[in-house]
Amino acid sequence: MKPLIAWELRQRKMYLLWWTLGTVLIVALLLGIYPSIRSQAASFNQVINQLPTSLRDLKTGGGATDVTSPIGYLNAQLYYITLPLLQIVMSVGLGSSLLARDEHSRTLELLLSRPISRGKLLLAKAVSGILLVAGVTVVSLLATIALASAVDIHIPIGNIINASLYAALFSLSFGAIAFAFAAMGGRWQRASMAVAVCISFGGYLLASLSGLSHYIQTPAKFLPYHYYTPTSILHGQGVGGLDVYLVIVFAAAAVVSWLGFRSRDIE
Repeated sequence: MKPLIAWELRQRKMYLLWWTLGTVLIVALLLGIYPSIRSQAASFNQVINQLPTSLRDLKTGGGATDVTSPIGYLNAQLYYITLPLLQIVMSVGLGSSLLARDEHSRTLELLLSRPISRGKLLLAKAVSGILLVAGVTVVSLLATIALASAVDIHIPIGNIINASLYAALFSLSFGAIAFAFAAMGGRWQRASMAVAVCISFGGYLLASLSGLSHYIQTPAKFLPYHYYTPTSILHGQGVGGLDVYLVIVFAAAAVVSWLGFRSRDIE
């Protein structure tokens, strides 16, 4: 199994490089402008708080209204939408292609001709995807910690680590959904990316706009973004609802992908 993981990582080394560079550059840009935002805190907060609640919540998720405070700024500018957006795109792309790329290039049959079970091949692909996302997460986390210190964002490092970890796991959960659909093959594989994107970004819109109408509040509770609260994590508070969601999704994705992949024909 280790050779399969190493081969997958080698095949995607440039993919990993560009995603890492892009994420670090965006983190550097957002944190680099914080001193200028902080110097105009009063006027900036006034503008933000005059926006309709629906528009403000799209950026903050209903978190801190002082978006120039260290926690408010990291929540609004980095952890609520920007970092998850990048990592969701990366995770869903990986989840839908880890098996599909080999299948479309007719190399999946060659892999299965080796003395390895379908379960181990599936696990090797999943581990490869996790390692790729982890690589980007670690480098962007180190950049965030270094730059936060440089621009006087004084938040406990442990809280920043937790926020980055939860952002990665939250984003990876949508990749797991795409991976499970892709593993089932056929029309499920073709729909894998669309389903994961709809759940992630559709959930983001519903959760962010749920304050507008009580009709939206109920369905929003069944979507993951409702439980994703970076403000609480940056304050060092627990996020029990998010923990439950992550456990359920990863467990369900593991079962569905294993059952689906081992019982289907390889095209």
